[in-house]
Amino acid sequence: MTAEITTIVGQLNIAGGKWRSNAPNQIAVREPKADDIPGAGKGDLFVVAEIQGDIANRDILEQQLAQTIRDNYYLSRGSVTASLRRAMQAAGDLLYHRNQQTPLKEQVVGGAVALVTTHEDAFVAQIGPAAFFAVLGNHIRRYPARSAWLDEAMAPTQDNTEPALGLNNVIEPNLHHLRLSLEDRLVLADSRLAGQLPLKELVRAVDSGNVKTATKNLAKIARAKHCSAIVLEAIEVKSTAIGPLKIPAPPQLSNLFNRRRGQSTNKETAAAQPVKVQTVAEAPGAQPLEPAIEGQVHASTIFTSTSIMQKPLEWWGAFTRKSGAQAPVGQPIPQDDEDIAYYQPAEDNDMMPEVEDYSTVMDSMAAESPFRSEKGKAQSAVAVLAGKKIFRVLAMGVFMLVALLGGGLKNILTLLLPGAGSQQSPRLAGTQAQRQSYSASSWTLLRNVAIAIPILVAVIVTVNYLQKGRIREAEYNEFVATAQTKFEQAQAVEPTSALGLMTEAEAALVQAEQIKTDQPEISELRRQMAEEADKVGNVHRLYYLPQLRQYTDAGAKLNSIVVQGLEVYVMDAGNDRIFHHRLDDAGEALQPDDETVIMVSRGQAVENVAVSDLLAMTWMPTGGSRQTSDLVILNSTGLLEYNPNWGITTSALAGTETLALPVAVDSYFGNFYVLDPQANALLRYLPTLDGYSAPPESYFSAEQAIDLTNAVDVAIDGSIYILFKDGNISKYLSGQPVVEFSVTGLDKPLNNPVSLFTAPNEEVQHLYIADAGNQRIVQLNKDGSFVRQFKPRAGEAISFATLQDIFVDEIGEKMYILDSNNLYLTNLPSE
Repeated sequence: MTAEITTIVGQLNIAGGKWRSNAPNQIAVREPKADDIPGAGKGDLFVVAEIQGDIANRDILEQQLAQTIRDNYYLSRGSVTASLRRAMQAAGDLLYHRNQQTPLKEQVVGGAVALVTTHEDAFVAQIGPAAFFAVLGNHIRRYPARSAWLDEAMAPTQDNTEPALGLNNVIEPNLHHLRLSLEDRLVLADSRLAGQLPLKELVRAVDSGNVKTATKNLAKIARAKHCSAIVLEAIEVKSTAIGPLKIPAPPQLSNLFNRRRGQSTNKETAAAQPVKVQTVAEAPGAQPLEPAIEGQVHASTIFTSTSIMQKPLEWWGAFTRKSGAQAPVGQPIPQDDEDIAYYQPAEDNDMMPEVEDYSTVMDSMAAESPFRSEKGKAQSAVAVLAGKKIFRVLAMGVFMLVALLGGGLKNILTLLLPGAGSQQSPRLAGTQAQRQSYSASSWTLLRNVAIAIPILVAVIVTVNYLQKGRIREAEYNEFVATAQTKFEQAQAVEPTSALGLMTEAEAALVQAEQIKTDQPEISELRRQMAEEADKVGNVHRLYYLPQLRQYTDAGAKLNSIVVQGLEVYVMDAGNDRIFHHRLDDAGEALQPDDETVIMVSRGQAVENVAVSDLLAMTWMPTGGSRQTSDLVILNSTGLLEYNPNWGITTSALAGTETLALPVAVDSYFGNFYVLDPQANALLRYLPTLDGYSAPPESYFSAEQAIDLTNAVDVAIDGSIYILFKDGNISKYLSGQPVVEFSVTGLDKPLNNPVSLFTAPNEEVQHLYIADAGNQRIVQLNKDGSFVRQFKPRAGEAISFATLQDIFVDEIGEKMYILDSNNLYLTNLPSE
């Protein structure tokens, strides 16, 4: 988008059926532009807050709630969404701690919607009884789309399961991101307006005329005696845009020196001129939350000086046709555009009032907020600003010193160099001796200057280096504190939210490591987070994981393992061969290789049939008309069977010409199943006297449209389970899907699963999935519910990132794992 976008704003506030100009539950702040002001680069902020419950000072509490969101957003470091999340959490803490200290009948529930706009991006945070509407071109949507606070008659009680402010100590707001275009309309509304405002009426109200007209239309259709809303329209920034008020620039450094000097020399004069502070506009008849104190600058001063809806800027009279007139509280709802609050931003709305004592500002910012972890962030901001101020003072001092020295050098050179002066004085008696005296003293001064300059430069560089070090140290401590806070919050919420919070904690630790590496507190916090993540995700670490064998031949690519008793068969699809190993009597190691270790390989002749590409293998038990139990191997030239008693033989397989590229085979009660995704088929072969000479049948009826093109594996226990690349698992019985089956309870969805294993219930009672993308093996019940997951312990050479196949012996409590070109064995821990 080529056009730079900003917003114009309209305000709606109705109390007792009457229009009022003062909206204590609303805040709108333009982004501070000066680099030394908190919130620079954080965008424009708009907030609508709401309190539900039996409370006398509702306006005061709603105003305090909105200010808490504003202050914590602009003082938070990090991304817009992270700052919005912290601001909402601080507001939630405020109400939660209030409710904990008041009787049940006086407890309240809060809601808020906060919008941040920066160029064409809009970020929204919403929770509880409040809503956000977006009319983007022809598309309209309410956030949230459904809410018990807006759509159902629900009393604000502690039993409510819908999230809101004041109900829990940890909250999770709804976060959204939108892309704005010119003429898009946005509405922030409390539940009293949003709950009775159909979308069609909203569109008619805001999609006609300008923002003033839209706000007037909302006021007309509002069917509530009490409601509040902010209406915004995206417009193109123009150089002629009119601002609400020109705020003077901070004084120059020289004036600062003069003022400090005056204060030190004339304390009575300084005391006679205290700093005047305007507080945020308050509700009619309400006592101020933080009364102004002479000589003290509050945090609200910083942000309300950029506010577009607060009385210190007196925007009402500036932007209505009745210049300077303010609508009093209790005035009837306006019926024409002249009475609608309206604001258009200024191009130079970045000039901020001078702050005499910034530490005082930061302390007063969170004086009433229970979210005390934000104080560290305020302190780091103080350190940054103090460092900048010190550096500027030093730089000015050096500049003045160089200027003075420069003037002295000019005079010295005038005396030393012939003709350097504008006119040469006539020679008088005694002049020679006097000139020699001047020359000697001048060279002494030059020597002193030459020594002083590098010393001054070294001092400046050292001070700057130390100050930067303090700033970096403050940033490091803040990131570590943020990670610790997120981790503590993760320990108090449900697993899904806990993992998200620990992800945010890990991101903060990564930022801390960019400042200071190899710190013991980071390592210790990561260890604690790993333990908590294992507990949340029911992870069992495999402490016994010996490597049975490594396959080092060039081109090796293991893809399948079958275990029968003490016999272990491993297929190397890269070199088209099958290894046959035998376990020792303890079943914990392989016996040494002999000449029969390679059971079959490409090019080998078996009963006059040349072995070609090896595709898949499975153990075929007796059943039906089949009388023997053998290893069945599918290769591109047909079927092979291996029996330890009489070796390898060929077997009949009908319909090989119909196979395209099979990826997996399995068996059940003598039947042979072939999964061929490229042919979109699951074929079933019934046993015959010479093998499987009867034509195969499709497992699914012709009427069923089953898409198998992304299937990766199949497992059978009487029912058939099919694993897909996207992590989905389908269960079928007699060719029909089992509706009751659904994978549930996973902390993370399956990512790049490569293998699925199960067997009839008398042998195996669970499903096992090799999930290479998440470096784990997942155990599920056969209804799809999560049981646990297995990972190597920290420090193991194996990571499960290159899993290929698994075989589980639940009766013997063993699990065999193919990872890359290695064969591992582990004990299956008891549940």
